Amino acid sequence: MTINNDDYMEELLQCFRKLDPIKTQIILREFPNLNEEGKRRAVFELSRIVHEESGIFFADLIGFSPELLKSVEPLRRVAAQKLADHPDILYASLSNDHYKDKSFFIELCGQLALEESIPKLLQILRNSSRINAQKSAMKVLGELCAIDAVSEIADFLYAGSRDLIISAVEALGAIGNTNAIQKLSERMGSDTGIDVLILNTFAASQNSLALRKLNETMLSHHAYLRNYAKSKLIDIGPKAVPILLENLKHSDADLQIHTLNVLGIIGDESAVLPIRRLLKEMPKNPNVRFAAYEVLGRLPIKKGAVSLVAGLQDPVEHVSLMAAKAINNNYNEMLETGLFNLIGQESELLERFVEIFIVSESDAVFLSLFANDKFQVRAAEYLRQQAPVDTRQHFLTLLKSHGYSAQADRIEQTSVPVAHPAGNSAYTVWAVDDSRMMLAIYKNVFSKEGYNFQLFEFPESALEAIKHEPPNIILTDLNMPNISGLELTKRIRATYSKSELPIILITTQSSIAAEQENLKSGINELMYKPFEKEDLKEKIRTYL
Repeated sequence: MTINNDDYMEELLQCFRKLDPIKTQIILREFPNLNEEGKRRAVFELSRIVHEESGIFFADLIGFSPELLKSVEPLRRVAAQKLADHPDILYASLSNDHYKDKSFFIELCGQLALEESIPKLLQILRNSSRINAQKSAMKVLGELCAIDAVSEIADFLYAGSRDLIISAVEALGAIGNTNAIQKLSERMGSDTGIDVLILNTFAASQNSLALRKLNETMLSHHAYLRNYAKSKLIDIGPKAVPILLENLKHSDADLQIHTLNVLGIIGDESAVLPIRRLLKEMPKNPNVRFAAYEVLGRLPIKKGAVSLVAGLQDPVEHVSLMAAKAINNNYNEMLETGLFNLIGQESELLERFVEIFIVSESDAVFLSLFANDKFQVRAAEYLRQQAPVDTRQHFLTLLKSHGYSAQADRIEQTSVPVAHPAGNSAYTVWAVDDSRMMLAIYKNVFSKEGYNFQLFEFPESALEAIKHEPPNIILTDLNMPNISGLELTKRIRATYSKSELPIILITTQSSIAAEQENLKSGINELMYKPFEKEDLKEKIRTYL
């Protein structure tokens, strides 16, 4: 519909002169139908109103017709300017029960940082039945850091409306005092989406209590909460390290393991000494020792690297292999001297050392010790008779590139096939684990058993590969980034049943009672790290 600009402006100006909000709202409803020139003139005339009662005029105009803010977009800016000059009228607008929607006035109080509006906003929060007004009130109370409003905002954490719950979480996060963080912590545990929002709030706050609450979440029975809290602590980085180091004194082995995982990714050198102290106490849980050596393999150890040698004699193979990798990544003259002395003084360690450094593919240490005649003879024997084919080839290439071509050729020429149990070559076994050391252990076992096998560091790769041809059995770790072992199992079960494709879930956790229902629905078997090789072989044979 075409509107005559001159006629429209004449009507509008009359309304302005009389400060008649009722008639003005009727006229402004036609604003979208004006051409661009007409719209500019109308906005210009709106901005020129300077009457001492203009504040009331604009308050009534928007209070009675809040929909005009959408159709007359410049009205928001002009009205905000006018009411900013009349804060008393703005406060009064918050109490006007005749206004349809007070969101504009509430938000303007926040934009102008008017702390005097807090009592009025609390009144709206208590008495209003309009969700938009309550959401706006909570948002502004958060922006104004209204600490006296924490308890009343916290009541909305249990509201029937999800929008109100989210607004309450955001408002309490913005206030961020001890009471607010405590209220948010108490809300956790019943809704995944809300829990994640709360953890994000803790991570954004980063005050001491928020960091403690994030840290405590690593003890949650719910994997998704544990893993999300870990990811947030990793994002926070070095600031989180002091509170994480306190966890190493905790009696809960799972918390120690999760903590070590986080410390390894953060990579702060201040963690080295506390982790060495932890290992000196010889934690009973071998998975703690495994995780500790894994972290020390990632961090530069400027002093005391020789202490890593003790891990080579750990009674659990997984731990000794990870200690070997830590030594390899921190190899120096002192470590070299210590290892040569051990080989020379305790010949019974020689065979163990050979296997450890080969299976863990600790290239630097292997090359260094290969200069020792005793080590060289035993290493050559192991590579010829026991090493998986690709492992043997790896070390032959390494030897040739470092001046040991003659020795490498002899090993290659005299190698014999590893004896495999009959029939195993007909089966294909997959292992999925984000730990390369665990994959090395699987490779060693599967190769010696004669299985065809594939190793996946990323669950996504296994899901892609299974589209083409499934294996006969899958072993998967529980805790992996992005896709957990349970999620991996769930996706595979969409295509293959438990009888069609057995899945063994392997975890370091000593208690996962909260996930038992999930386990029953998808996996065939549960095994705990560290496992004995013979136990693993027997589990696989059971299903094949």
